[in-house]
Amino acid sequence: MIEHVDPNIEMAPFFDHPRITHQTTRNWTSPPGQRHWYSISHEMTLDQAQDAMARLPIGAYVQSFDWMYNSPSDPGAYTEFRRYANNWTAAFSNHGWSSSPVPIDVESAALLFWDGLLVDDLYFMSYQRNRAPLPPTEHMAHSGLSHELPDNFAEHIEERIVEYIHQRVAKIDGVSRSKTSPND
Repeated sequence: MIEHVDPNIEMAPFFDHPRITHQTTRNWTSPPGQRHWYSISHEMTLDQAQDAMARLPIGAYVQSFDWMYNSPSDPGAYTEFRRYANNWTAAFSNHGWSSSPVPIDVESAALLFWDGLLVDDLYFMSYQRNRAPLPPTEHMAHSGLSHELPDNFAEHIEERIVEYIHQRVAKIDGVSRSKTSPND
């Protein structure tokens, strides 16, 4: 039977955000941690997105969607922004593929996160891991966070992803969101 629990205390500031509504939380046994489901109002402003990300505890991530990403499968890509003690990372994925995480500054992460919120209230899942870092393949497979970057993180950075982030962020004005469909 699925056990729904209260989120741990570190998530309280994130769920206290006025544009975020906590739905449910489950303890996860493998790997150990919590998974949180929540909705984000489409009325969230860029400033509110920056505030929400600042409230995210170390060892957690948030997701949104980027319709502009040139995916090899379905249009666009899911974006995952992970918080570490002194760093943020971004990774992109869609049907059958995922990128390695790349470093990203918090301002760029907030812009991409905000721009990826679509026209309706969306449900997202975030994850907190309660364990030591894993090698990159396992690290990616669980889509969870360690509290520290893997030792060989820099060896797996894809420069094309870093360049895409720089180009994409330069196009976001912080006032109106990008198109929400490749057909718009």
